[in-house]
Amino acid sequence: YLSYHNNPGSLLGAMYNPDTFSWEVIKNSAGVIASQIALTMNQDAATIEAMIISVADASVGNIWFNGGMMLAMALGMIACQALISVLAAGISSNLATNLRKDINDKVTSFSLAEINHFSTASLITRSTNDVQMYQMSLLLMMGMFFAAPVTAIWAICKIQSISWTLMLPAIIGVAALVIGLAFCIERIIYLTLSEINAKKLMDVIGKKIEDSDIEGAKDICRNTRGPVASICYQGLLRIGESIENIERSVVSYGAVQTANLERGCSWIKLCITIAPSLGFLGTVIGMVMAFDNIRVAGDISATIVASGMKVALITTIFGIIVALVLQLFYNYIISKIEHITSQMEESAITLLDCITKYKGDKGVQGVKELRS
Repeated sequence: YLSYHNNPGSLLGAMYNPDTFSWEVIKNSAGVIASQIALTMNQDAATIEAMIISVADASVGNIWFNGGMMLAMALGMIACQALISVLAAGISSNLATNLRKDINDKVTSFSLAEINHFSTASLITRSTNDVQMYQMSLLLMMGMFFAAPVTAIWAICKIQSISWTLMLPAIIGVAALVIGLAFCIERIIYLTLSEINAKKLMDVIGKKIEDSDIEGAKDICRNTRGPVASICYQGLLRIGESIENIERSVVSYGAVQTANLERGCSWIKLCITIAPSLGFLGTVIGMVMAFDNIRVAGDISATIVASGMKVALITTIFGIIVALVLQLFYNYIISKIEHITSQMEESAITLLDCITKYKGDKGVQGVKELRS
């Protein structure tokens, strides 16, 4: 613009003059224009010249076509995001509905003494704020889970534009990331729903056993989710048997519950192991490409070797990032499993102590009645 006003007769001035503007003039002078721009912007003149010529050669039809493709991609991204939001919102809303229904059924079964024990404010918080927290957390996780394949497709397309050789490691790496995240999200949801206040549960069960209300203790275990309540229920089912049999039953069922908690973790560990191996595979492919470029050129130079080394480094970085992300999730899952397992062990000891005390207080005649 300044060139036009300061020197309208110059080449750059003619570019900004609406009366003398012509794409042919720009195309024929692309080399000079590119040199001027390259000096100003510190860019490669050959690249800028090729860009100017391609723009000058573009017809109105090409512009409309490229513009239409960009608009279609934008609309496609909006549609994908809307679909992802609908799916994630539907899943999280369904979970929240089920949780609120379970909480309502549980609260309506409480006696007045139990309602006073928990307090009305606490019960309201459990059915509103806590459920909303789970719903929002699941909404965010589901949004990431459903958006991952879209991002993966875009990444694979970009990698394909660089090199077809990278397609296989990229596809396997993305698959490992998506599968690993799917197992991580499923385990986190399962373990979160399995966590309860074990100490409060054992206090209630111990009180029921102390009052000789074994059926009431069983009802509490049946209506409480999680492995802690399950192993307590198994112990209460055999309360008429010897303490050794009860202990054996609790330990055996605890092992089953622990296996359920760890289900799927082996697949997460497999994805963590595969990711760096894929990075190493990409490194080997990049080195092969570098030596192949050297063979074709018949010479060794930094430019020839750089493309292959770039491929090797990119795949290595990608593999390490995938492994790090999944490892963080895996460690978090293992910590939750260890916490729940510790709760199970403490609750089993407390239950056996309560049953032993109950049997001692009730005496031999009471045990016979329980067996009958």
